[in-house]
Amino acid sequence: MGQRYLVGVSGGVDSVALLRGLVGVGYRKLVVCHLNHRLRGRVSAGDAAFVKRLAVELGLEFESGVHDVVRLAKENGQSLETAGRAARHAFFAEVAGRRRCRRMMLAHHADDQAETVLMNLCRGSAGLAGMAAETVLNLPEPVPGGGSRTRGRLPLLLIRPLLAVPKKTLLAAATARGWKFREDASNASADFVRNRVRNEVLPLLEEIFRRDVRPALGRAADWAAGARAFLRDSAAPWTVQEKLPVREVLALSPALRREVLAGWLKARGVPDLSASVVQTAESMLNPADGPVKWNLPGNRFLRRRAGWLWVECVPACGAGPG
Repeated sequence: MGQRYLVGVSGGVDSVALLRGLVGVGYRKLVVCHLNHRLRGRVSAGDAAFVKRLAVELGLEFESGVHDVVRLAKENGQSLETAGRAARHAFFAEVAGRRRCRRMMLAHHADDQAETVLMNLCRGSAGLAGMAAETVLNLPEPVPGGGSRTRGRLPLLLIRPLLAVPKKTLLAAATARGWKFREDASNASADFVRNRVRNEVLPLLEEIFRRDVRPALGRAADWAAGARAFLRDSAAPWTVQEKLPVREVLALSPALRREVLAGWLKARGVPDLSASVVQTAESMLNPADGPVKWNLPGNRFLRRRAGWLWVECVPACGAGPG
């Protein structure tokens, strides 16, 4: 409790409950961080003013920032959700660098976890994976006084202490204690995938199964995280090898084999590792019908010869790994 922490506070019941709860159990060196996404005009400005007043009331330091997320999404061809996350990460990096603080508390809760699991499952990007209680983000570190220039990578530990707590519990606590918070009208907007999962998909699942499915989704995420960690640890010795022995990798279980290939390709500097990239790499292990050479993202290609698999860098990619 003697360490300094950044705390992300939007003004909603979740983050207000987190902040007041931390103060209530003795945390004092907190820096309240609020980003105005400029999605709701004067209402967004009102959120920022509310969070600032809350920080002053609690005797805490306050940091704020403004990003035009709509413009950012259009410029980068992103969804509002993706652009908003990128804006928050940039804001976190700027504050963390200036404050020399590498720890940040976030108010993600059990309902957020259930939504994340369903979204990841339907996208096929991470299976049953949800959010981890602690995550290390390596963010671009701004150069002091350098505008948009950055230097190195800033490791920032994101901590989610409420990940097992249902939102209804947070709301009940805030109501019982008379804590004021801001209602975000955009949470009802169908323009955001997460909102539709929250407001349409989860209620339908509860109606079908006649029970709250959020705890089950949270348990599934915990199990998947443990299984993924086991696979990652088992694959680690393979990823440091410059060349992979085809026959030995082919003899691995399918799940471990794919984890080995994904980790090995990432270690060789291959970007944008989608499931299709890993699947094609896996097909190259079969001498009977797999290709012997295949172009990879990032100006690299994968080759198989004499029982070995390795990554080569074409001239355009310079002196990178591989």
